[in-house]
Amino acid sequence: MKELNDLLTEGLKTGYAGGVTPQTVERGQFTVKSMTVPVQDGKYIDEWTSLGGQEIAEMDGKRIIRVYAGRVIGEDELAKLGITTQDVIAYLKKKNTELAGLTRLDEDCLPDPDGDWQYGYSIIQRVPEVGLVGGLETINYKENLVFSHLFAKSSD
Repeated sequence: MKELNDLLTEGLKTGYAGGVTPQTVERGQFTVKSMTVPVQDGKYIDEWTSLGGQEIAEMDGKRIIRVYAGRVIGEDELAKLGITTQDVIAYLKKKNTELAGLTRLDEDCLPDPDGDWQYGYSIIQRVPEVGLVGGLETINYKENLVFSHLFAKSSD
């Protein structure tokens, strides 16, 4: 399990948070952003829209998948706080890099605030019989929720 979690972490850190340029691809009737990142002895794929997506990592015939849904609050609400969607996403990528291996996995992660910003990830459900973990990721700015993702992670 640790090796599969490491693949998810490395893929996210190297890919989305690391600045790999995604491709725009068609999945059925939907357009998504997609990237494939070779990591360690496996592969990692991340596909998403503005409302969520999925990550899949595979190594030695074993797979792990993490699906997520959520988004940044609306631009009007952000403008009242004096920030933009780009500010929120830049902070998210920064925290994904800094907290790699500590968040979006199997444990709570609530680091100290960064000035006005606060990142958090909390486990909200575990179903060990089927290898399922659910979590909630949030970003607050000046104590206002500006971003949230709900996660479900399952592995072989």
